[in-house]
Amino acid sequence: MKIKSVSWRVAAYALLPAIIVLSAPAKPAPKAKAPPPAIAWRSSFATALQEARRLNKPIMVDLWATWCSPCRAMDERTYPQTAVVRESRKWVPVKVDIDKQPEIAARYGLKMPPMVVFLRADGTVISKLTDYADAARLVKQMQAAYAKSRRK
Repeated sequence: MKIKSVSWRVAAYALLPAIIVLSAPAKPAPKAKAPPPAIAWRSSFATALQEARRLNKPIMVDLWATWCSPCRAMDERTYPQTAVVRESRKWVPVKVDIDKQPEIAARYGLKMPPMVVFLRADGTVISKLTDYADAARLVKQMQAAYAKSRRK
């Protein structure tokens, strides 16, 4: 009989740390990080033109294709950069899949994507950026094109 009471005490003492840990108040869940900023791309070129005219904002047209690896690289590495997202707020940004809208690619003389075309609110071309661009190069081009868009 004495053996049973000793083994019960040993078992109780062995479980005591687990009981203490389980009865402690839970730590609050870590705050979820805000999603990284993103460019508010439009998918319709015609709608982007209407919006640009209404807001008197220039248009940034990303001519891209699903099979274009430099286009995917810009989507993954260039466009998510904070400086690019911040600068994009001055524009009406629109992504145009050249396989679905080849007439728009032809309008701007696209030979091979990627190409970013900067337009005034009325749709006239300000400048073009051809080939892959890192964030620094794109921001510089966006700023220069924006300055030109404000001149008459």
